[in-house]
This record gives sequence, C-alpha cells and structure tokens, in this order.
Amino acid sequence: MASSSSSKIHLFKKSAIGAGTPEYYYLDPSDNLMKIKSAWRVVEHEDFFVLSVDLFAIGDLVLFGPEAEEYEIQIAVVLENKIKAARFKHKDGMKVFKIKTNPNIIKKINVEDDTTYRVLPEDPSKLVIRVMIFKLKLKNQSSKNR
Repeated sequence: MASSSSSKIHLFKKSAIGAGTPEYYYLDPSDNLMKIKSAWRVVEHEDFFVLSVDLFAIGDLVLFGPEAEEYEIQIAVVLENKIKAARFKHKDGMKVFKIKTNPNIIKKINVEDDTTYRVLPEDPSKLVIRVMIFKLKLKNQSSKNR
C-alpha cells in the first residue's frame, strides 16, 4: 500500500499514473474528450464533483447520459453542422466521448432514484448540462490527502 504522502487522490487517471499511483484517481476521461477540453470542465467539492459540458460546442444534437456500464458517462454526437464536423475532421471516432469514474472512489452512476446523477439547470441558450458525481466516503481519508 502506498504511503500517505503518495496516496493523494488525483482528479484524472493520467495524473495518478504519472505519479506512480494509478489506483488513486476519480475520473478517467477518454482521449477524445481530452482533445476538446474547452467544451467541458470539472469542479471538485468536498463530497462531489460537478461535470459541466457545453453540448452546443460539441454538436447540434448531442446525447448525454450514463452508459450501460454503471461507472461511465457517454456523450454522443448525433448531428453536427459542417463547421463542427470539420473541427473533428469527420472522424467517426470523434463523435463519441466518455468519462469513466473510479468505482473504488465514486458511487455508481444511475439515473433511477439515485443521487449520484443529477442534471442541474443551466442557461438553455448555451446548452450546458451539469451533472453531480458523488464521492464515496472512504475509511481513513484525511483532508490532507484530497
């Protein structure tokens, strides 16, 4: 087991891997999602994260929600105009974006009667969706390790 100095929980999996503690992360965004960092952001709070995604920046008709895998959110572009299509160089692989959560640290994502998935209202002219992702209460987790 890693010592307390090396057991800092990283926001993203790539940072945790770089630090030599690949199991200590909250979120694992897909490479495609990392290529469009300007269209989304994550804000960490003590017990949860807020994931904000600008759907209009990604496409004209975008589906957003938890995937069948309980620890994953998928963002899929169904329709886009030529300008947005050119941004992704018409690659079909750039029409699906995912963010996985660490099942050891994050509650499963479930839309049915589960507080781990809440779509929060935002300015509809911007087409921004906000989702709360709740952390699990970890044993022996001190505030200095966050």
